[in-house]
Amino acid sequence: MNDETMKTPRASAGAAFSTLWVAKLIPLFDGFDLASLGRWTAALESLACQGRVGDRADLVMLFSERVLPDLAREELPKAVQAWEAAAGGAEVGTEKPASATRRVHRRKSAGPTVLHAAEEARRLEAPREAFLAAFLYDRVARLVSRASGVMRLSEKACREVIRTSFERAPKLVEAALRLQSDRVNA
Repeated sequence: MNDETMKTPRASAGAAFSTLWVAKLIPLFDGFDLASLGRWTAALESLACQGRVGDRADLVMLFSERVLPDLAREELPKAVQAWEAAAGGAEVGTEKPASATRRVHRRKSAGPTVLHAAEEARRLEAPREAFLAAFLYDRVARLVSRASGVMRLSEKACREVIRTSFERAPKLVEAALRLQSDRVNA
């Protein structure tokens, strides 16, 4: 598919959490330094070694009860702030998705940030909620990937943990937006 035939989905109320939008935005997070997720990686390794998290069901419960709320409280507000900060500098809809992707890859060599990803998402006219859902998906997928190595989970089990976690994305994104709004209005 070339630049001429690739269409960018336009933002609409129903498209905010569309799989198409999230799939288009996930590559914006490739190459990110995930030092902020280091504590969860270490915790997963420790729990697995202790035998407290040993299978898919344990991992789903851990993500549901501890990891996702932590990501919503600690990581998603940073993405919301990046989205808002990018509002001033993004020229909306001026580039084709393939051109934006090439520019992102050039920028990655200089160290990508959530702000860079937010700028690119705004240029593509992505809905804010889809950007935040892609950000969350990226974090969850990376943690599950690291956990799978320690716990020797099958690919099917990993997909199940990611799917189960991602089903909560709309509520987590909504909570992060409320939290940011409360901080701004305080």
